[in-house]
Formats: sequence, C-alpha cells, structure tokens
Amino acid sequence: MAPPLPDGEASQRRDRLEHELKRTADSFRALAEGSELGMYRFSFLPHLKVDYVNPYLEELIGVSFVELATDPRPLWERLDPATRDGLDAARRGADVSWPLEGRWRHPDGRELELQFREAPLRDVDGRLEAVFGMVRDVTDQLRQERALASALELERAAADRLRRVDELRKVFLRAVSHELRTPLTALLGFSATLYDRADGLPPDRIAALAERIHHQSRKMERLLDDLLDVDRLSRGVLALDRIPTDLGELVQRVAAEHGGDGLQVRAPSVTAAVDPPKVERIVVNLLVNARRHAGPAAAVSVTLEPGDPVRLVVEDDGPGVPADQRRTVFEPFAQGATAEGAASPGTGIGLTLVAAFAELHRGRASVEDSDLGGARFVVELPRG
Repeated sequence: MAPPLPDGEASQRRDRLEHELKRTADSFRALAEGSELGMYRFSFLPHLKVDYVNPYLEELIGVSFVELATDPRPLWERLDPATRDGLDAARRGADVSWPLEGRWRHPDGRELELQFREAPLRDVDGRLEAVFGMVRDVTDQLRQERALASALELERAAADRLRRVDELRKVFLRAVSHELRTPLTALLGFSATLYDRADGLPPDRIAALAERIHHQSRKMERLLDDLLDVDRLSRGVLALDRIPTDLGELVQRVAAEHGGDGLQVRAPSVTAAVDPPKVERIVVNLLVNARRHAGPAAAVSVTLEPGDPVRLVVEDDGPGVPADQRRTVFEPFAQGATAEGAASPGTGIGLTLVAAFAELHRGRASVEDSDLGGARFVVELPRG
C-alpha cells in the first residue's frame, strides 16, 4: 500500500481534481446551453428530481427548469403513454431500440414529434441513480417525410390509373374497330350487290339485302349512341325525360325486335315514370350482352316484376359472371373472359350504360347467379 500523502500534497491534489471537475462541468454546460438538442439530467434516488434542462429544451417543451424542479410531473403527463412506457422500460434495464419517438403535448396545444435517447447512471448496487438524456425535435422532418410518402403514393396511384387508362384505350380501340368494321363490311357488301346487280335480282332477294342493310345500320347506330352517351355521362350532361310509361309493353316490344329465337318474355303491364329511350337501351344492352356471352342458341329470359321499384330481370344459361368480376363488370370497357373468344366481343360499354341509366333513374343494376345456370342481371327502377 502506498504511504499517505502529506496534508499539503493531498490538499493540492484535491484542489486540482475539483478544478478539473469544475472545468469539465463548465465545458458541458457551455456545450449544452449552446446546443440545438434538448438535454436533461434526472436523479432517481431517493426520488425523482430534475437536476438540469438546457435552454433549448425549455423553449421546445414550453416548461421552464424552475417549474420542473418544483414539479416534474408535466414531463410525464404531456408525453404520450407509449413513449412514457418505453422510457420506463429502458430505465428498468430493458433492451430498447434507440431513439424512441413520441408525441409531446405542448402547453399551447401543439403536438410535437420528439426523439429521445438516454444513458443510465447506476450506483454500485445497480440501482438507477440518474439518467442523462437528449431530445430532438423531428416534427417538421416527419411531416415532410409523410408528405413525401403521400405524394409518392399519389404518384404511384396516378401512374397506375394512367396504365389502366392506356390498357382500356387499347381494349376500347380494338373492340370499337371490330364492332364498326363488321357492320361496315356487311353494309359495303350488301350495297355493292344492290348497286351492281339490282336489275338482275328478284324482289325477294332485294328485300332480304335491304333488311340486312337496315339491321347492320341499326347495329352501327346503337354503337354510336353508346359512345355518345358515355361521353355525355363523363361530362355530366346526360339528363332524364320522365314520362308515364307502360314498361310491360316497352319490354315486350324491345324483346320482339332484339331478342332473337328462344327468348322467353314475362312482362305484365306496369306503369312507371321513366325515360323510355333509356329504358329501351337498358333492355337492348342486356339482351345483346346475354347473346354475346351465352351464345346465339342460349336460353334467355326477360322478366318484369311489378313493385316499387320495378325489377327487370334478364338471365341466361351461359357461363355466367365469376364472383370476382361482379363488381367490375359494369365498369367502362370491362369485358368478361367469354368475350375474348367471341365473334363479336363488344366494346365493354353496354353494361356500363345499363348501370348508369339505372342510377339516373335512382335505381341500380346488379348481377348474380341464375337458376338457368348462367348470369342473372337485375335492374331496379323506382316507379316515380
């Protein structure tokens, strides 16, 4: 063991140590008080005591050191519970991933986003004696990060919409070109036959060609009407002209003109205030859709169910509509899988107009499984 120092040397060494300690404390205080980080020191033995907070932290949290030294409770009461629990767990020795982020409720009502880091000081028995902590204000940073993330999400969504629009445009152009080319080719062929050979054709042959020209012309007219109505819907200029109408008579007439062979119609007389041309288009588009997807020889039925609302039901024994497509089948340019191999795949806007015209009447359109085995389209139309 080294011999004890003379009193004079011991006193000098003590003075030097006290001087070094004071210089270190002064350096720390100068650093802390000029820092743009919040700094604090709490003691826990024998009870919680706020030893120090730097000026930046006082200004940041809106509570002065003098106030905290008198009553430290606002430190915990204004901190969100999850962060408070995390700091408590770290002080008990739990493994915590720093920094801890939490919300601080400022006395002026603002909510600050803060980051905490702490270093524990324990006595020889392992008891928590004090903590030294640093606080960083990340409110603006997190706000900017969230704004950037939101902007990126909006950009991704916009890009997805543009890709979807481009895909729909390609599908639409292919479908429309097919739907226009088919009747146009027929019109050119029939009219050329009449033009070149009219004098040599028997009357019944001329009448048949004229009937085919009329049929293909009506088909083109329906397509153009659909396209124009989609445009009017997109611009919000499509309106109703309601008049009292016998829906039973309307459905029977349209079914006779467009239903084809094998169509069953049950349409009793029911009067409702509707826009007749638009209801006619609903019936036509549903019949065309049934024939296109179920096939020309399919069993198709049209039923008008009285009530309020009146229910128009068109069903077939075709492949039906898969459950995962029943919400999208009424979207513009949507085409079911059965349309891809069809001779006439359609434009994908017929059912869109069915739903839109039903909604204009304050009704709705839906699709479900049919007892016939295929699809069952239901359009509900209020009577007044």
